[in-house]
Amino acid sequence: KWQPFLSTFMLNKMSEIITSGMRTDNGFKGVHLDAVAKQVFKFCGQKVSSTQVYNHLRKWRARWIQVSKLRDHSGA
Repeated sequence: KWQPFLSTFMLNKMSEIITSGMRTDNGFKGVHLDAVAKQVFKFCGQKVSSTQVYNHLRKWRARWIQVSKLRDHSGA
């Protein structure tokens, strides 16, 4: 289970990858996922795999899609 501070840290690192100019229109490459997993380990000492980072990112994407759909409805 991802703690809120780890989730925030991971999302910030992913956004740093995007703002650095990396092309992510086809998704994140394994190199980027591995780098974020290593940074999470350095940050708090919790071992995280690149697969776990990818799956957590998918969870946040699914949540964002739901929020976006709700925002598109009138009156919401």
